Amino acid sequence: MARRKASHQTDILESLSAYAKRSERYSEALSTEKLIVSTDLKVAALREGHGVRKTPVVWPLWDYKMFYIVDVPADTDLPSHSHDEAVFRVLLSGSLTINGRRIAEPGTWYVVPAYTEYRIATKTGYRAMSCYVRMCRTTRQQALRARRKRPA
Repeated sequence: MARRKASHQTDILESLSAYAKRSERYSEALSTEKLIVSTDLKVAALREGHGVRKTPVVWPLWDYKMFYIVDVPADTDLPSHSHDEAVFRVLLSGSLTINGRRIAEPGTWYVVPAYTEYRIATKTGYRAMSCYVRMCRTTRQQALRARRKRPA
């Protein structure tokens, strides 16, 4: 059987096992962090032809099954809350402050580890891609609790 010549793409791109191995190396160092922001990590970009760079996301995304584009209007202050799973998000536009940390560069990803209390405020509004393992019910549950507490 003749061996197929590797394409330019397969010569440049890494394997899934190399990708997973890199994520595992970072996971131990990130396990004690209360907020993980991509701009804090020194991850070497992979370089391709034509000046293309691909910077690996070093958070294990293989468990995430639900993806949402979330739009938060200007002058919104989301109360402190937590989730029972780590929540992965990528800022697409706008800016926000999460636990006192400003996120303003589109493409920045950030993770709030499971059971970590966090609060988000935004003056400009923002759009983010949010990733969950299970359906997020936090704000829905908070709204239902608030509705039940109102006098009839």
